[in-house]
Amino acid sequence: MNKRDYLVKTFSRTKRKDYENYILTAIWHKLNNLNIKPVSQQYIKRKNGKHALMDLYFPQLHIEVEVDEAYHQDNQEADKLRMDDIISAVSEESINDFLFLRIDATKSIEEIEDRINEVVSIIKDRAANSPLKWDTYEEELSQLKQDEYLSVYDSVAFSDIKDIANTEF
Repeated sequence: MNKRDYLVKTFSRTKRKDYENYILTAIWHKLNNLNIKPVSQQYIKRKNGKHALMDLYFPQLHIEVEVDEAYHQDNQEADKLRMDDIISAVSEESINDFLFLRIDATKSIEEIEDRINEVVSIIKDRAANSPLKWDTYEEELSQLKQDEYLSVYDSVAFSDIKDIANTEF
């Protein structure tokens, strides 16, 4: 899958979340860096057996962006537990520099834009100090085939179950 198709697919995952979609795509466009790979709605398995979704995750930079829509204001305790589960799911080698950024979508448009600009600045600063290479899905699978083993701590996401079998066996 090429970058264009990947980007269209990843940002279409928020199509029924209007405020979230606006904020996430604004961040992406303001970053203006095709070497930073965004992942929207990153699946995280929680300790209780359920799952959580990170609104926007930059795996190369270990940065998560969470958009707090009105729903979140009445669920702060649940949000804290969810965040604890997300942090516990981050691999050991990433936890020291894992960064969690929030944007309150209930604020005025001016406040939202100010926060978007702050978040973009933070991401750009980290990106400036990181070697960035965005491998295509096919390149990632090819690299995995050359590895001796696959660990649960590897940050690997397969599109299809057949890809697991074809890559690892």
